[in-house]
Amino acid sequence: MDLNLEEFYLDNGLKVVLVERNILPTVSIQIWYKVGAIDEVDGKSGVAHFLEHMAFKGTKNLKPGEFSKIIRALGGNDNAATSWDYTMYYVDIPSEHTIKVLKMMKEVMFDIVFDEKEFNSEKKVILEERRMRYEDNPFGQFFEDFIAKSFKKINYRRPIIGWEEDIKNLKLNDLVEFYNIYYSPKNAMLVVVGNIQKEELKRHIKEIFNESSKNLTQVEKKVENISEFNTGKVEFKTTIKEVKSKAVIVGFRTPSYRLSPKEISALEILSYILTDGRTSRMYKELVVNKKLASNVSGGTILGKYPFLTYFFATANPNTKPDNLKDEIISILNSIINTPPTQDEIKVVKKKIKAERIYEFEKNHGIAGTIGWSEVILGNYKEIDNFIKTIEEVNPDLILQTFKKYFREDNLIIGILEN
Repeated sequence: MDLNLEEFYLDNGLKVVLVERNILPTVSIQIWYKVGAIDEVDGKSGVAHFLEHMAFKGTKNLKPGEFSKIIRALGGNDNAATSWDYTMYYVDIPSEHTIKVLKMMKEVMFDIVFDEKEFNSEKKVILEERRMRYEDNPFGQFFEDFIAKSFKKINYRRPIIGWEEDIKNLKLNDLVEFYNIYYSPKNAMLVVVGNIQKEELKRHIKEIFNESSKNLTQVEKKVENISEFNTGKVEFKTTIKEVKSKAVIVGFRTPSYRLSPKEISALEILSYILTDGRTSRMYKELVVNKKLASNVSGGTILGKYPFLTYFFATANPNTKPDNLKDEIISILNSIINTPPTQDEIKVVKKKIKAERIYEFEKNHGIAGTIGWSEVILGNYKEIDNFIKTIEEVNPDLILQTFKKYFREDNLIIGILEN
């Protein structure tokens, strides 16, 4: 990364990355916690996502909802996100308010107030969010079923928002325990990008975040070398009578970047070639030529652990899902005889490079890339190697990787029907 960057650690273990970028008088401040849904236990799914909500429901010096009100009054915006592998909080703000915001974000790490009334109120909000995202959304329900049926051991099988019954049964103390275990300096990274003076800000950060009490309860979790490759073909159907939607998803279990960077890069490019845009192979065949589907999508999902590559198509009204399924599998099988060409690969490499350039045009994009790379790739510096391995992908590597993972005993095939 060609950035004016400095990395350092506080005595309590907090990793800090500062990027001085004095283009506009703004900053993006992000804290990435290396904890998400994958760290939950059965029966308590959704606790990581619930905790993210509670972070805005009051801290030692901030009333419920006051965090976001202050940020908006200062001319900024804030939000948070929970994934399987991480929980992140961000504030994009005029740089004159950097220190004030850092003090507020420090409170989220150390001083959330867990109020029973706020907890019960937020539980209703989350259950409604789940209903809208899954129960009332056939495609959301379908994809949730796909992920759940893909794994038996790896905890990606649980939805990030949690199962409905688990959410209903969560207790306030479940969140307190999770907070004390995972929201510690040793388990987080602070990223500040924008109009800053690195040496001056470094001094302020040491003063603000110099606490270590949370480290006493933090549980160290190493990324284990586990996988579920070739553990059996799975076929399922999601039937929703009240809607007319029909769709097919075909996926296969794939490695993590940490274990197999070259293979992941090959699968990433293959996903683009098959489903990215109107010139992609699946779009031309399923939407334009055979008119079996109205749209296609897909991709390789990256996580700390082995995850999935998948291909999805929405069926046209007169299309039988079984026929659409057979066509998708036929297109995938055809890769063996007609692997991606150098020209196809070259186009995708240009797209990926352009996407990275676009991300790096804004403070938020730079900070987000650093945080995501730290959690998913293992170190934010690995992003340069990721781009390098993308550049080195060739037709032989794609074909070799595809044959390795697109196997009968590694497939997950789903049909959404009514």
